[in-house]
Amino acid sequence: MTAQLYIDGTWTDALKGDTRQTRNPATGEVIAEYAAGSPADVDKAVAAARRAFDEGPWGPDSSPRERATILFRAAEILRRDREKLAELETRDNGKLYSDALEDVDESAFMFEYYAGWTTKVLGSIPPVGPDAMSLIVKEPVGVAALITPWNYPVLMASQKIAPALATGCTAILKPASPTPLSSLELARILDEAGLPPGVFNVLNGPGSSVGDALVTHPGVDKISFTGSDEVG
Repeated sequence: MTAQLYIDGTWTDALKGDTRQTRNPATGEVIAEYAAGSPADVDKAVAAARRAFDEGPWGPDSSPRERATILFRAAEILRRDREKLAELETRDNGKLYSDALEDVDESAFMFEYYAGWTTKVLGSIPPVGPDAMSLIVKEPVGVAALITPWNYPVLMASQKIAPALATGCTAILKPASPTPLSSLELARILDEAGLPPGVFNVLNGPGSSVGDALVTHPGVDKISFTGSDEVG
């Protein structure tokens, strides 16, 4: 099995051609060789996410109903493919198959839950006196970098991706190096659900290059990180 990066709606090799291996922790067997990105790939993914946010089809002018429809579809596909995805998660991560099934089911719920929120992120008009009006408007923040740990790959990614997309942000996901495969499946699922190119991107690779480049990139507006205190 060979796994690539997912950038701007396209599966692609790393620009420098670097690859890494992911292994079944129970047997040591190589499951897949995957493309390992670099700061150059980060630039490419940020440009795609930035364009999708600033120029559309996502961002502040996108339709909440259309966002909801895509997220609901993603939940349906997750449930349809739950056994396949749970098996992949178990082989890549080492957790019990029964636990992996629960993680996939909870991931589907995450997409469903936040799909329902797309039309309910409302502003307010706080009272400020008879001679003035104050409006509070909630808007998407922009491009979000999402960095996940190895222990709950598909679930932790879903907990970050779903709210980001629901609120109109575009996103770049960097999964943990030992467990990238289910995150790449989420890219496939969202593509099948009809997510436009550039809105969601996945960059495999080490935190020392891909992670650092993401969190210091001037084109990234929001960072969501879950991991060890040392890496944090």
